[in-house]
Amino acid sequence: MIREAMESDVPAIAALVRAFGESRAFREPFTADEGLVSNLCVDLIGSDDGTVFVAEQGTRVVGVLALCLVQHPLSREISASEIVWFVAPGHRGSGLLLLYAAEDWASARHAVRFSLIAPTPQTERVYQRIGYQPMEPIYVRALPRK
Repeated sequence: MIREAMESDVPAIAALVRAFGESRAFREPFTADEGLVSNLCVDLIGSDDGTVFVAEQGTRVVGVLALCLVQHPLSREISASEIVWFVAPGHRGSGLLLLYAAEDWASARHAVRFSLIAPTPQTERVYQRIGYQPMEPIYVRALPRK
């Protein structure tokens, strides 16, 4: 079952986000601070400009997709942006259901685009198969601390 998260889901979501961080090939930028993740989830759950969806199997939360709405500073268009999307291994079939629920939520709030992060070529192929197109690659460099 896919549903919007409740505050009582936050500990399970934080554990999934930790597992997501541990599964990534690159570690930066990422926090292992579950308090920070928990606060973010609580803020999104209570926000008009963001939310968190969970995939639930029985009474267990097995997937999460957190998103926020942003207004482009030049076009003023509202876009939805994925913050984290992760489904526990063994439950990956619910991943697209999370995305479709998030797209519906964003569309109902007048978002005209939805952006996703594609960390692997396999992920890119899935996105393209369901209608997403690459827009611009993002390059990141850590700056020295002063």
